[in-house]
Parts: sequence; C-alpha cells; structure tokens
Amino acid sequence: MIKTAILMTVSTRQLTRKELIKQIQDISEVKSESKIVNIALEEYLRRLAGEELRKIKGKAIWEGDLDEMRTSKHADITI
Repeated sequence: MIKTAILMTVSTRQLTRKELIKQIQDISEVKSESKIVNIALEEYLRRLAGEELRKIKGKAIWEGDLDEMRTSKHADITI
C-alpha cells in the first residue's frame, strides 16, 4: 500500500528533496539524511558504471599470444 502511494505521488508531481528523503526514511531503516544521499549517489554511480561496461562489451581487442601464456614459465596456473 505504501509503495503504491509513493509511486502515485511520484507520477503526479515532482517531489522536493525533503519529501524524497522523508519517504525513504519512512520505508527504510536508514534515517540519516546524509547516509540516504550517500547511498543514492553510490547506487547512481554503480548504475552509470554498469551502463558504461555494457557499452564497451565485446569491443575490447586483446592482443597477445595465448599459446605463449599457456607455456610461460611465469604462469601461475598450468592448463
């Protein structure tokens, strides 16, 4: 019920920063405004980093000699 009300509120008008903080405090165990902001920033950064990784997926070109790596004296693992 609470989550539905929050979604309805978000969709009908833009919430102020204080209103967003209050709603998060009401539905989570996190009560500190600074901690809420830090968590939000970390999550946003994580999402942006993930988007960047998806953009470059499959585009990296590896240059090397796989056979050389497999037989190298310095290899930690032998295949």
